[in-house]
Amino acid sequence: MNVRFGGMAGMLAAAAALLAAPAAFAQGAGQWAVKLGAARITPQVDSGDVSAPALPGTRSDVGPDTQPTFAVSYSGTENVVFELHLGLPFRHKIYGVGALEGVGQLASVKVLPPTAFVQ
Repeated sequence: MNVRFGGMAGMLAAAAALLAAPAAFAQGAGQWAVKLGAARITPQVDSGDVSAPALPGTRSDVGPDTQPTFAVSYSGTENVVFELHLGLPFRHKIYGVGALEGVGQLASVKVLPPTAFVQ
């Protein structure tokens, strides 16, 4: 993997990543682990025009959100881990774009179902 950072912001991001990176520990069967962190969801929206009867050029955009996260994992074996991710729901604001540019926020949605992983 080749990662490049530029400028002071890049150096700070690299230092933060190194400090936040957990050490590699071998996890044996029957062990539990708890993780706390933060997650940011930044939707990359490429909305086409809303269909008629909307005005031509009517589109939408979705804003980002950051929330704390919590995960609990259990090692069934040395090679299989069960993990449950929990956290507060992400709240995304939906904005008008194009013909709706001046309207501002159109709606908001909450998203974050609990997620289970088997690794």
